[in-house]
Amino acid sequence: MDSENYAKALFLSAKESNNLEIVKKSFAAFVRKIEKEDFSDFPVFPSNFLNLLKILKDKEKSYLLYDIYKRFCLLCDKDSGILSGKIFSPFKLDESQITKISSILSNKLNTKVILENSIDKKLIGGIAIQIGDKVIDMSFEKKLSLLKDKILKNGE
Repeated sequence: MDSENYAKALFLSAKESNNLEIVKKSFAAFVRKIEKEDFSDFPVFPSNFLNLLKILKDKEKSYLLYDIYKRFCLLCDKDSGILSGKIFSPFKLDESQITKISSILSNKLNTKVILENSIDKKLIGGIAIQIGDKVIDMSFEKKLSLLKDKILKNGE
């Protein structure tokens, strides 16, 4: 819950100071630098982002940084009318497949949808899409389960 509160505080601070996009880009750059362990040539960060880093350091909560980043991005996307989600598949989908599925969902939901592919080796085939707490399950396993239920129901 801490990371959600920190993300919300940073989001509100950035929105209030009218630099939401700058903070989001700075946060993304910071996370990328840490992931690559590249500590050279850091960009100049907005003060509200630096305040967050100082608070996390002082409270010894730097381990929350990645979770705060994810939650902060979700808040930014929500504010921009963007839905983010994951598309689970038994193998890596190419960008054109992800773009096509995102486009179909964007049209159906009347808002921009951005999907990230996640490989789930437990899937036999098909896909499952998770956006927030909603799941669209188009996996073979789900279809087989529905077919089984239908057969059992008709057999009664």
